[in-house]
Amino acid sequence: MFGLKRRPSPSRGAVVPPYMRELYRLHAGHQLGARLERAASRANTVRSFHHDEALEELPETSRKTARRFFFNLTSIPNEESVTSAELQIFREQVQEAFENNSSYHHRINIYEIIKPATAASKDPVTRLLDTRWLTLSYTGSRKWPTVLDGQLSP
Repeated sequence: MFGLKRRPSPSRGAVVPPYMRELYRLHAGHQLGARLERAASRANTVRSFHHDEALEELPETSRKTARRFFFNLTSIPNEESVTSAELQIFREQVQEAFENNSSYHHRINIYEIIKPATAASKDPVTRLLDTRWLTLSYTGSRKWPTVLDGQLSP
């Protein structure tokens, strides 16, 4: 079934992301938001990826505020195309911004890595997919859908 040779046996510590539970409820017949229904209607497979902490070490930089989160999509078969992606971030407010009544923001750039960094070139070749701004006084989860129309290569 589903091209699997045997039934998967998830580990006891496996955590099912809330988004995947929402999708299950949608397909089980429960009504959810229109945004989730549109995303689910265009796909026949849904995958969830956690960021790969091993790839996130930044070389020494003058800007200490930069953070990188990598999601390894190489497990997606070449014959499949990615039609949309969604980045979900949970963060707590930066207390100093709240106390100073400031409107500081974090800029979040979402890139596709076209070609990884090599010994000859220290920076990867990337393509900017989306840019969003996050107010530092915000606490909670944010979702940024990125419609790709099959452009993202696994």
